[in-house]
Amino acid sequence: MIGTGIGIPSAFAADFAAGTTGSALEQMLTGVRVDADESLLAGAQNALDQLVYGTGELKSAGNAFARGARTGAVSAALDNLADAFGIRGGGQADDPGSSYGGQQAGMTTWPGTGAGRDPRRLCGASDPFDRNGLGDGNTRGYQFGRNHSTAGGTQESGGFSLGGFVRDTLTGAVLGGLGSAGFYGAGRAVEVLRGSVGRSRGGRESRADFYVTPSGDVVPSVGYRYMSSNNATSVLNTGKQYSTYIGFNKYDSAYKARDAFQISPNWSDCKIRGTFDTLQVIDDMYVPTTLGNTTTIPEPFTTSYPKYGSGGIQQFRVDKVISFQEVKIIGD
Repeated sequence: MIGTGIGIPSAFAADFAAGTTGSALEQMLTGVRVDADESLLAGAQNALDQLVYGTGELKSAGNAFARGARTGAVSAALDNLADAFGIRGGGQADDPGSSYGGQQAGMTTWPGTGAGRDPRRLCGASDPFDRNGLGDGNTRGYQFGRNHSTAGGTQESGGFSLGGFVRDTLTGAVLGGLGSAGFYGAGRAVEVLRGSVGRSRGGRESRADFYVTPSGDVVPSVGYRYMSSNNATSVLNTGKQYSTYIGFNKYDSAYKARDAFQISPNWSDCKIRGTFDTLQVIDDMYVPTTLGNTTTIPEPFTTSYPKYGSGGIQQFRVDKVISFQEVKIIGD
């Protein structure tokens, strides 16, 4: 997220340059003489979209809708004003016989199509996943495209209209919000599929064998937490418990678990084993430090308390509530 006074102007300038250049290239590729005003307006609109939408994390579908709505409203309002005051030109094709040939000066259409996409004429809203026809995938707000022509081929705007301005702004807000919320929902679906839980040939579920933490550590997809049988009623009933140290070795013996994790019987008898999918804590796992996470020396493998066990197994900490797939009482 941009957090400095220098970063914001720099990002705005970069977005402005990208939008301006993209518009100019689009006009060139479609055989239209490059219109400087059109390109500069596209650059300003691109930069403004990014600035209004922001770079913060989307917290919910409602948050995504609100941000997309305000961006769509601003973008649509700017588009309306550009048409009303003649800022947006309608570039003429170099070839009079092209789809742009014979159109009136100042008339604008979707580049390369000559077809209207103006929601005021019920010809279809610009796809919120298709920025400026370039496949940019911008879901941040409604875009009119680059035209406000009627089906009859004449320019609709003859100057500023307050009613038209309000209508366009509201339409932009609604479509921008829906587009942004839709993109958020798609992103959440992809996140749920992270780690790829698929279907095997026999119809049984199969999960990935390993996941990768944000720090780059590769960890097994199945983890284990060994807990004390004292006051174990809650975890046995709910299948959840606040957890610290976890590992990836499965032990059916409490003694072997204590030996591997170097745990004193006075701390925990380790007779309760919780099995869980490590994907739920993949962003929270970290390597603890020695002597119970009290030093600055990393301890990726258990070594701190040799008098309580042989140790030598991989360990992580998570410091959060874990939901277990199975909670089982194991033998001594």
